[in-house]
Amino acid sequence: MKKYLLLLPFLIFLSCQDFPTVSFDLSNEMNFDINKPGTQYDGTKLLDPTTNAQFDKYSKKLNDITVTRVTYTISNFEGTNTQTASASFDAADGDGKGKVNIGSFSNVNLSALNGKETDLTVPSTAIATLGGFMKASPYKVTVYYNGSVNQSPVKFSLKLKFYTKVKARVIGSN
Repeated sequence: MKKYLLLLPFLIFLSCQDFPTVSFDLSNEMNFDINKPGTQYDGTKLLDPTTNAQFDKYSKKLNDITVTRVTYTISNFEGTNTQTASASFDAADGDGKGKVNIGSFSNVNLSALNGKETDLTVPSTAIATLGGFMKASPYKVTVYYNGSVNQSPVKFSLKLKFYTKVKARVIGSN
């Protein structure tokens, strides 16, 4: 009987979901090469946080994922100094379900923003939804973009960067 009583604290320790845990920050980015003869552009890409070794190590032990910031960076811009762009971004789970708007920019001067990381204003409901997509297996997010420019053609690269705070169990699994 004493053996079982000694084992009880150890079992309670293992069943505790929040102890011990590890927290870490990571970022995931995706690049869109936009090169269209007209003024409209759109596309879709899959964000896979498991390409980060630390995320992959704890992917089956995730307690919480909080997206703290989403940014965009214009680069490789080839156009006039007066070319402006607008774009809207949506995200869904890895299968394309549960689509939610994660932000937009409007009439930004591409030449002025070339090479500058700029924050995207993301609604709090979208922040929670993004974290949920990354926390649930298969841990992927489908990102959609749709935009336009005031002059054609349109040629630039657009990088979206997702900054996240991850909390995971050190032992056990969820």
